[in-house]
Amino acid sequence: MAKATKLKSKISDIKGIEKITHAMQLVASAKLKKIANLIWPIKQYALEVYDVFNKIITQSQKSIYLHNNKEKLNNALWIVVNSNLGLCGGYNLNVNKIVLKNFKENDALFIIGSKGKTFFNARNKKIIGFENTQLNFSNQVSKKIALKIHDFYIKKQYRQIKIAYTKFINNILFEPIILDLLPIFKQSKKGLKTTSQVTEFDPGVEEILNQGIILYLNTIIYSSIMESQVCEYASRRLAMENATQNAKDLIKKLSLTYNRIRQDSITQEITEIVVGSDAQKKQ
Repeated sequence: MAKATKLKSKISDIKGIEKITHAMQLVASAKLKKIANLIWPIKQYALEVYDVFNKIITQSQKSIYLHNNKEKLNNALWIVVNSNLGLCGGYNLNVNKIVLKNFKENDALFIIGSKGKTFFNARNKKIIGFENTQLNFSNQVSKKIALKIHDFYIKKQYRQIKIAYTKFINNILFEPIILDLLPIFKQSKKGLKTTSQVTEFDPGVEEILNQGIILYLNTIIYSSIMESQVCEYASRRLAMENATQNAKDLIKKLSLTYNRIRQDSITQEITEIVVGSDAQKKQ
């Protein structure tokens, strides 16, 4: 019966874990619902800003934000979006893996989320900035990040600015991607739709870029972080749902084993009683 007692204790422990994972699943679902309602207008606005700035840059010839084909882009600053908390499946690992794959010797990292800081510190990668994330992450915080990133670029400390984050597709599908922020690459004329309409800018293109570049960086960074948070909560909800189901399956399996051992023990006791009774009758 010692084995049965041990199994019973194990089943009790797993039931406790099941309650915790189920509670975490419900919390993640509530947070996902809250933030998902915000992301679609933000995402659409960010796409428009990104598209507008890429169209403006095609009419520029000398902007510092325009990629110069003669210049070698030998160092990059990576903005990497992670979470503060774990238990969210492969959410953090997937985006960190694509950064490591493309990371060069002279590159550096600006980390969003404490899990990213822990991951890249363990691999001795250069981190020059860090910011926590939370559910109520604000536009003011992303603007502060944008100003720091812009300062690094203007001072030519880093000639490329990239952001690695997780793109939300649906509640069970998310994809880690890399987006080039600066410099902006001119689209080839072959890839552009021809039009007879000529767009004139007043003030000039360079002045618009200089005045609006912080808006551009802030919008993309804020949108990327918010979209990543949607993926984080969706991934955590899915991970906790799977963990809860696995706990239920394990409880069912252990319960069958426990019942079998208990039944064998009862059968053995009955057998011993019958044998003892027969032995007494023969005497």
